[in-house]
Amino acid sequence: MSLTFSLLCLIFISGLQVEVPERVIEGDKVTLTCKTTCSLTVRPTVTWYRNGHHLSSSTDPLRLQPVSSDNKDRYHCALLGLRSPEVTLNVRYGPKSVLASISPSGEIVEGSSVTLTCSSDANPHVEYNWIKGTSSVAKGETYTMKKISSVDSGEYKCRSRNEHGEKLSEALTLNVLYPPKSISVSITFTGETLEGSSVSLSCSCDANPPVQNYTWFKEGGSSPVGSGHSYSFIFNSKSSGWYSCLALNEHGSIKSTEVPVNSKAEHSITLYAVVGVGLCLVAAFIVIVFLMWNKKKKNRRMEEDDYQNVDSNAKDDTYTALDPVSRSSDDVYNTLTNIDPNAKDDTYTALDPVSRSSDDVYNTLQ
Repeated sequence: MSLTFSLLCLIFISGLQVEVPERVIEGDKVTLTCKTTCSLTVRPTVTWYRNGHHLSSSTDPLRLQPVSSDNKDRYHCALLGLRSPEVTLNVRYGPKSVLASISPSGEIVEGSSVTLTCSSDANPHVEYNWIKGTSSVAKGETYTMKKISSVDSGEYKCRSRNEHGEKLSEALTLNVLYPPKSISVSITFTGETLEGSSVSLSCSCDANPPVQNYTWFKEGGSSPVGSGHSYSFIFNSKSSGWYSCLALNEHGSIKSTEVPVNSKAEHSITLYAVVGVGLCLVAAFIVIVFLMWNKKKKNRRMEEDDYQNVDSNAKDDTYTALDPVSRSSDDVYNTLTNIDPNAKDDTYTALDPVSRSSDDVYNTLQ
């Protein structure tokens, strides 16, 4: 009778359902329970199915081993011939398989537009950050750089993050190609004077790919006079003039301003050297003067401190010894004879009580 009642309850009142934990995180052990609101007098045998295939039959709940993010299986239970609806585990996990890509693919030329895109596998959804070197440069799944320049070259990484963790993509190298820029020419020569010396002109510039083709021109000539990163010759009256360098790569070219190679250039080089040495000497002189002034200032401060430390109420022994008010004429005589009893200087004669009267001594001390 009770079994019949239970079956009728299941059919007409509530049916079956699989109870799943509200929050399932990757690595958790999960228990699935076949539930009904009917009060069953016995613990029935429950049959479990996974993806439509028989899994097990037991009076106990279904216990799953630590679940992974790959668990997309469907589960349902059966009791007394009735089946519950299927359920799927919603496993939450941190970012995996973080990948950064670039569009368009191939060579990236300065001035073009480039888009970086990041993707990852995670639950729930993630936030994306773009990092160049050690600095964050953008947020979002995509990062677009319009009119890209050489300063944008470098390594980029995408950081994917949600409440369960974060992960960085592999570095994506952005190599921006551009024509030569910032060109300059330097001049060196051997010998004490320019005349008869070996002159070397060197050309340098910034480019990607690096410049492989340098061409040298002389003012007034339509044909090149040399090629290569450096151009050397023996200076004479015929070689005197103005020279320039043309740098070329597959994305463009640039020509330097003309530089003079003549006696004036020699004087300019000498003048720069003299000016440089002179500036060094002036700097050294300023440092020495400053140090001397600083030392003198410290000495003066020490003298002032010593002066302030002297007791203004102290009596000078020398003054007391010669003070005619506080001492008698005999004391003055004894003090002076103790200094040098054989001395016959003017001070002794003036104060000698033997050679002079007491009135004279009194008048002298006043």
